[in-house]
Amino acid sequence: MKILLLGNQGQIGKDLQKIIANDNHVLSSCSKKDFNFLNYKALTYHVSSFNPQMIINAAAYTKVDEAENNKELSYQINAKLPEFLAKYCSDKGIVLIHFSSDYVFSGASIDPYKEDSEMDPINYYGYSKQQGDLNIIQNHDKYFIFRTSWVYSEYEGNFLAKIIQSIDNNNNLKIVDDQFGVPTSSHFIAKVVLDIINNDKTCFGIYNVVPNGNTSWYEFAMYIYNKLKDNDTNSIKISKISTDKLDLAARRPLYSVLDNDKLRNISKIQIKDWRYYVDQLLQKDNYIR
Repeated sequence: MKILLLGNQGQIGKDLQKIIANDNHVLSSCSKKDFNFLNYKALTYHVSSFNPQMIINAAAYTKVDEAENNKELSYQINAKLPEFLAKYCSDKGIVLIHFSSDYVFSGASIDPYKEDSEMDPINYYGYSKQQGDLNIIQNHDKYFIFRTSWVYSEYEGNFLAKIIQSIDNNNNLKIVDDQFGVPTSSHFIAKVVLDIINNDKTCFGIYNVVPNGNTSWYEFAMYIYNKLKDNDTNSIKISKISTDKLDLAARRPLYSVLDNDKLRNISKIQIKDWRYYVDQLLQKDNYIR
């Protein structure tokens, strides 16, 4: 299959590029360094020149706090770009894969969110992702919207990497203990995508792509720390703090746990607890450090 990947420099994009490139597909990938994805004339030329059967959109504006002050850019990338891609793909008969977020939900639920749960974002980033979802749904019928949460990877800039950096630098930490979600490895996400591509799935729609289980940010940090303590790492203190004690520009949903039952019903991958994927990454010789 000819696959075009947009956004190959993000966490998900990097792992998608690795995994798909090692499979029997013709892959073309690019990032915003190659050209501006919001220049639709240039984007159309690039897509039409390659003539893909599938487009994977891993491009996103993910700076949650900065989105409050950069609303136009956040909306253009997270809402208008998916709309353009959905219309283009619909016209050309191309399958579209897009990644969404747990932040489309308010966090007021006491039960895991399902794919058809009502969206009610409480920050602008979440709103822009919600609008992207709706724009795809309204303009295309051959799409996969993969909602995920708390994405981490072997690359820099994510929560797991920051915890490891703090341990290495012997810096004590204060981590919120009143936000709950599902830590999700970008490698796990990429494997799910490849599974769906290879099994010629036509069960289009929205899927929550997360491992089993859930945790708080504090418990996530403690799990990482306790796993690394076995490796003679530095001893630091990790304290609990409530979200309302943080000076954040954007509100966070306190409970954004996603239900993955729908995914488990179609995936040939045996989905495991979130801790399993953290362990996998920490066992790699070259993880982050």
